[in-house]
Amino acid sequence: MRIITRIRFDPVVIICALSVAVLIAIPISAVQQSVPAKPLAFDVASVKPSPDPRTTRGVFRPDPGSAQPGGTWVASFAPLEDIIRSAYPDFALPGQIVDGPSWLTTDRFEIIAKTDSTRTNDEMRAMVRALLSERFQLSLHFEMREMPVYFLVRARDDGKLGPGLRIPEVDCDKYRAAKARGEPLPQVPVRAADRLPCTATIMNSRLSSTGRGTRITAGGTTISGITSLIALLVSRPVVDQSGLTQPFDIEVEFSIRPLSADPSVALDLPSIFDAMQAELGLKLQSGRAPVNVLVIDRVERPTPD
Repeated sequence: MRIITRIRFDPVVIICALSVAVLIAIPISAVQQSVPAKPLAFDVASVKPSPDPRTTRGVFRPDPGSAQPGGTWVASFAPLEDIIRSAYPDFALPGQIVDGPSWLTTDRFEIIAKTDSTRTNDEMRAMVRALLSERFQLSLHFEMREMPVYFLVRARDDGKLGPGLRIPEVDCDKYRAAKARGEPLPQVPVRAADRLPCTATIMNSRLSSTGRGTRITAGGTTISGITSLIALLVSRPVVDQSGLTQPFDIEVEFSIRPLSADPSVALDLPSIFDAMQAELGLKLQSGRAPVNVLVIDRVERPTPD
């Protein structure tokens, strides 16, 4: 004799069971990703006004803000505009921070902030941005605005380049890969004691004093790899229109006239404009172009600690 048992399923029970199954099926990592990460912040920070160093005794070198050993970040005698630039290094040129109040460049501050000593420079900058938002009520946005620039173009109609641009002496991709893996480095011919083969420093270039002037050296670097450095030297964005995309060994030497120097006194070396034309076969041509700028929407003086 067969016994048939009929089981009735409650729809509510079925829905609840399926919901639990779906939740179990979702990876834990996916659930964790849905939780917003806690913003990076310093453990403790002191923000105080400081006097203009020109009005105090002694010689002070304003520090716009930098990471120190042990997880400390310090700015001394610094205008807030310079502190903002240290937190947003892509806006280091004059005119790239706009619409701020006049005290942004006149009021000076001392900031001492501390965090974990293992933090990277990028993490420290993120903490500075959070500090500026909290203590100075800083809010901002980015936009493109037309401003004066220099276009970097070929100097000669026939496109011939100068002696300061040479085909790399080594394969720098292989050189850097071997260095990263800790393997023996390819032998690199060195023509000068201060030459850096296959440069791998900031902006892929090196700025050094030669005693008579200033020299840019860069190994295995494209022209666009030195435009940021040139822009800092000429205080204006540089747009690469040379059409040169291959890597070069680059070397150019020039004089930079201090702002306080007598313009009638001849320089030992040509200006950066003349040197680039003679040594690289490139020239800086003045013009205007859209440039990414940082726009200040709101900022307030900080409340005392």
